[in-house]
Amino acid sequence: MNLVVSPYHLTSRELPALAALLLAERVFTLVPAPASPFDEESVQSAAMSPHYRRFMESWRWCEELWREGVLNASFSGSAPVGDVMESCAIIDRHERYADLRMLMRPTLFDSEHEYLTAISIDLLRAGPDPGISIPIAAGLDRFAARHRLIVARPEPASLVQQLEARAADRKVAIAIPVLSQSDAETVLVAREELATELAELRGAIAQALSGDGSLLMASAEAYTRAFATARDDLVRPRDRDSARTIDAFVSIWFGEHACDAALRASVDAARSLQGGGKSGPSPRVGPGAGRSGNREAVLPVLREPMAGERVVSMFVRPMARRR
Repeated sequence: MNLVVSPYHLTSRELPALAALLLAERVFTLVPAPASPFDEESVQSAAMSPHYRRFMESWRWCEELWREGVLNASFSGSAPVGDVMESCAIIDRHERYADLRMLMRPTLFDSEHEYLTAISIDLLRAGPDPGISIPIAAGLDRFAARHRLIVARPEPASLVQQLEARAADRKVAIAIPVLSQSDAETVLVAREELATELAELRGAIAQALSGDGSLLMASAEAYTRAFATARDDLVRPRDRDSARTIDAFVSIWFGEHACDAALRASVDAARSLQGGGKSGPSPRVGPGAGRSGNREAVLPVLREPMAGERVVSMFVRPMARRR
């Protein structure tokens, strides 16, 4: 079971990220980085941004997980940034997403320095800029759909999240303990101590998603017992400087939905906030805008290559926190 985690959740160490880092075989995320990592000028340009440096510092806690291959920036040589850019283009050219255009940042990808600075600021602020957070969410869903990965999502709280959850066909549900607060070393220790039970649980979830849930409850119970046995060792502070480890019992359910569910939910939320009416195309549109007064007259309709594709999401909801 391989999972996709939002860089927002990884930056703030939210529950979907911590649960994914323990439960998944491998975890994939969007890494804000120069498009040409071996281009000295690109690297120096990124390093000049204090916001980008602060963002990179915020990910220092998970360095070991990157080194051990638990966290990954690409799948089979493909990184999510292309899907994020494609999502921007789809918002720009498809009328069904016209209500989102006024929220977008048309020049986001025009400058690598601007892109890295803008996304770093938004990640550190937990996503207040929908012109960045919406394409990232949609891009990660597209990335997951292309590679048959599962997207880790939090308990639906915002209007957009609730609309996303409603659009999902519920497939599988379990209740198990996970680490809700932890450093990288403890996550790696837990993965090692629970390796057998985790492997069986991943296999049972995959089998259940394919229609056979006969092994799911037994594997979840075996994992829960093993976690309880290892818990005291996992939550015990390793040294004075180590982060406090907290475990929590969570409800996890898996649902399947269209890979553009994030965009559709964002449109519905935008219309709801506007009073429920449908608005026409906004004068300010997505990437590449601002160079022509009448875009419909000069731009062809973009064919959506992922139309009809589905993606599975893993929704994580805390049930109780152990002390």
